[in-house]
Amino acid sequence: MSSRFLPAFINNATYVISDLLPAIIAERATFGEMLEFCQQYRRRGIARFLQTAETNLLQQDLQRSGSAFAAYLAREGGAGNVVSKAAPFFDAVASADTQAAVRISRLSALTPSLDYEYEDDFLYIRILMGRFFLGFDDVELSAMLKRYEELLDGSEDPKYTICESFLKARPEQFGEAFEQLITTRDEHYTAGVEAEEIIEEEWATEGKIFVEGIALVRLAVSAGFPVQKDYLFVPSLAVRAGSVGYASDSWKAL
Repeated sequence: MSSRFLPAFINNATYVISDLLPAIIAERATFGEMLEFCQQYRRRGIARFLQTAETNLLQQDLQRSGSAFAAYLAREGGAGNVVSKAAPFFDAVASADTQAAVRISRLSALTPSLDYEYEDDFLYIRILMGRFFLGFDDVELSAMLKRYEELLDGSEDPKYTICESFLKARPEQFGEAFEQLITTRDEHYTAGVEAEEIIEEEWATEGKIFVEGIALVRLAVSAGFPVQKDYLFVPSLAVRAGSVGYASDSWKAL
């Protein structure tokens, strides 16, 4: 069920976007401010989609997030980029903005920022970038996957299994791991809300629509994998490509 506060969440997101926009245009924004800017576009797009069921409204704001982040990385030369924090990469993929996804992939760090992220989290995104947007060869991808496995040291991780399914062309494995990822995410949000660690604004937007999941379904389709019509938090309506204009500076327009 959608929150009755969606209109307020839309207004809040628009306010934060407009407040941060001048610093971003002037190239004064920090990495953290850039992530906040992109998150507010993500939340607003989700809220608009939940309110209207119009796919274009979701994809437009996800595309703005992805293209803004790509522009930021281009200006900064990739400096200070913590790859595992780059949720806008998934926004670009989910909105089918391949150009932005490629730019983010090319400009992202080649090594993990170990003071700010775990290496396995870094490898998860870099493997997806390498497999789908950078044209990494099988040798390089296999080496990254092997390192990922070593880091897990026998622990289960659906994200690792998803990467493995893509590299080894195992569609059934993808389906099982993706369902597990959704379950793990649902448990995280349920526990967070009960413990009052997740605010309603996040729960009612990002907690209801799994943008990373939309991106993964798109990647699965591009890999030739059969996918379900709907998944929990990943409705087919949100996956369906719309007629969104992919201007690289779209994020400058509220």
